[in-house]
Amino acid sequence: MPRIILLIVLLVPSLCCADLYQWTDENGVKHFSNTPPGEPAGSVQQMEEVEGGEAPETGILQQTLDLFKAGAAQESSAPQPKPRRQPKVVMYTTPSCGYCHRAKAYFNQHGIRFSERDVTRSSQAQRQFKALNGRGVPLIIIGDQRIPGFNKAAIDRALGLP
Repeated sequence: MPRIILLIVLLVPSLCCADLYQWTDENGVKHFSNTPPGEPAGSVQQMEEVEGGEAPETGILQQTLDLFKAGAAQESSAPQPKPRRQPKVVMYTTPSCGYCHRAKAYFNQHGIRFSERDVTRSSQAQRQFKALNGRGVPLIIIGDQRIPGFNKAAIDRALGLP
């Protein structure tokens, strides 16, 4: 929509103050200009101004608006990429784990949502950690991928990050 308004603002003054010429070149391409073509062209027609400032039958402004509308319709009908959903991220930690703190900072810096489960304070987290064959923390689960320790490359791969 802003493109159409800009186009109107730019074209209207030139339409009011200039003669318009329409011609078709040897390749069949239709041109509109305020000056006649410099070389011989297929057919040249000086367009007369009529009430309302629009050329007879084929107003350049209307044609231009129609082209922009068609382009906007094509853009809006083009398939839009679907936003990628972040897989579920769960991190098993302990309060004194330095690598756990680094992993949390990394997730926060990159806007990655995660759930933290402290294995020293929750018996349920401890049972889940053992069921996942956890031997050390952090143990990071992204979707169905298990990442022992803090490994940026493995985290990025699991999340599909560049």
